[in-house]
Amino acid sequence: QFITIDGGKTCEYDFEQMNPHIAYLHLGKDLGKEDAYSRVFGEEHRDVAKVAFNAMLNARSQLSHQPRNLDLKDRPFSWPELRAKVLEAHRPIEELFFQGLGLRFQFVDSQIAEQVMLSFLPDDAPCLPIHDSFIMHHSYGEGSGRLEETMRQVFRSIMGSDIGVRRELVQQVQHARPLNPEMTAA
Repeated sequence: QFITIDGGKTCEYDFEQMNPHIAYLHLGKDLGKEDAYSRVFGEEHRDVAKVAFNAMLNARSQLSHQPRNLDLKDRPFSWPELRAKVLEAHRPIEELFFQGLGLRFQFVDSQIAEQVMLSFLPDDAPCLPIHDSFIMHHSYGEGSGRLEETMRQVFRSIMGSDIGVRRELVQQVQHARPLNPEMTAA
């Protein structure tokens, strides 16, 4: 919300469920319309399902113990229950879990991000990556729709399939005083 480009507001567009899409497409399968993480224990527990899903893709062992970065305090299920539910919800790609494939999928993610950013190089337009989302001057989003379309095209060219892209609401913050006094000089 504090990022501006050429003194203008910015927009952020995010690939929807990038890791699950890449994993499913790796096996030539379709993720479907239902949210990959909410299908595990519902929208209320989407955050922990996402952490578990990705931990299980990255792990080289069966993860008999709960991952350190996963907080299940105040959740109505244990790690073994969550682990089993992720496997059940993602039976079509069950064979990918615990194989240490997460880095391979992250590399594909990085290739997609690189191509999105390079697409705007001829325009000398900064395209700032944040994981699987991109921040640009608002004219590339709200105005032309070019960022969203570029993201979809690049994903399709690398993965051979479509993916959802959503616009994140970015609220421009007015600063009490200019961050750079030279920028306000007339």
